[in-house]
Amino acid sequence: MMIVTAVQRRVRAGGEAERGSTLVAAVAIGFICMALGSIVLASAIGAGRDSGRDRQRTGQVHAAEAGVDRAYYTLQTGATPCAVPATSVGNSPDTTTVTTAIAYYDANGVVLTCSGSALSGVPVKALIKTASTSSNSVGPGPTSSRNMESEVLLSPTGAGTGYAIFSYSAFNVPNSFNLTGDGAASPDVYARGGFNCTNSATLEGSVFAAQGGAQVSNSCTVVGDLFVRDAVNQTGNSSLGSVRSSRGGLQIANNSTVVRDATVKTTVGGTRSSVKGTIRENQTMADPTDQPLPYIGYEPTKWQASGFTINNRGTDCESIKTLMFQVTVPTVFYGNCSVNWSGNNKDLELKTDVALFLTGGLNIANNFGMASNNTSQSRKLWLISPAGNGPEPAGWSPASCSGGGINLSNQTDIDRSVNVFLYTCGGIQAANNSQFYGQIYGKQVTVSNAYNMTFVGLPPVGVDLGGAPAVPGYKVEVVYKRETR
Repeated sequence: MMIVTAVQRRVRAGGEAERGSTLVAAVAIGFICMALGSIVLASAIGAGRDSGRDRQRTGQVHAAEAGVDRAYYTLQTGATPCAVPATSVGNSPDTTTVTTAIAYYDANGVVLTCSGSALSGVPVKALIKTASTSSNSVGPGPTSSRNMESEVLLSPTGAGTGYAIFSYSAFNVPNSFNLTGDGAASPDVYARGGFNCTNSATLEGSVFAAQGGAQVSNSCTVVGDLFVRDAVNQTGNSSLGSVRSSRGGLQIANNSTVVRDATVKTTVGGTRSSVKGTIRENQTMADPTDQPLPYIGYEPTKWQASGFTINNRGTDCESIKTLMFQVTVPTVFYGNCSVNWSGNNKDLELKTDVALFLTGGLNIANNFGMASNNTSQSRKLWLISPAGNGPEPAGWSPASCSGGGINLSNQTDIDRSVNVFLYTCGGIQAANNSQFYGQIYGKQVTVSNAYNMTFVGLPPVGVDLGGAPAVPGYKVEVVYKRETR
């Protein structure tokens, strides 16, 4: 029989007490670890949510701004929709949807009503608002969204005063040529049969070709759009603002550059990296508007109604060369013949506005100089080989018209104080260190050899040159673009 002493009982009780304390401590440590783990997990989840929200917000801002830029492009193409269709932008792991609304205002600041793309008036300003919303919510609460707003001023392209140069067939620039604008309208070129720029040239406006393509080489530069029906071939150090081909493609080589986008019916070949904007291939789009050479006939009654005196010289065109610088009231001279200036004809001064209707055309060469007699007051000069006498006859076609040619060459220097309009349904040649302010309309137009031209709109009396531009659209001037609440 075992006898348990008091000492043994005390030792046993102490061990049991120690074992109980250890268990309590272990449980406490377990709870502490769980709490710390929960804190770490919550912190990780919070950081993930913050990162997700930041990613989502960044994507939403860029998507909303892209929606505004898309509205700019839509307006430039001529459409005036009340709302641009919503678009979805992939932004893994969710998708951002962008909605766009556009309000239009007339010159008096009145909001225009809109049905589809039909407006109740002529817009001069638009307010664009976009909102971007993501498909997934990051964490509790509603899905976030970002908003952008932009105000733009609108002005029609190619409308009002016509084109700087209108060539019913191809427009050829075989040598140095500079075309700028006077700030009133874009210095655009309409080259119905195609655009061929084979040497140093700079055109500040856009070029349109309804029945041809374009050959652009060496250091030829088109600052605006090149919109043609057929293929575009770009080589050398040439530069184009943007390219559109409704039936062809773009072949680009050497150090050529497309500053903005290339949109083509087929493909972009060659040095694709030379397109700095977006390449859009296999696109369906309308051809540039096919526009005929306008009919400009000799209609003296219209000019008389506008305050011009009529002077019919018959076949005596030689006298016109003197009389046009003597008259002091606006005068129309008509000659069933041609005028030729050769040799030194410098310091000729116009005292008033003058129009020459010459059935046989005009030739100016060898150091010709003309200015206003008052350089602070500009004069207008119309040099026209008319398509006929009287109003446009039924069935008239530029293809069957053969007016007298117009040739300006060998240092023809017309001062900026004289704005000149040239027209013939024959050919126009402008070359050799010449300076020109005005616009040119002809069946075949060629410029070359250091020819400098500034576009000044000068439509003849009773003639509407505005018509429909090659690409109905608007010039978009951005007043501001900002994020809003």
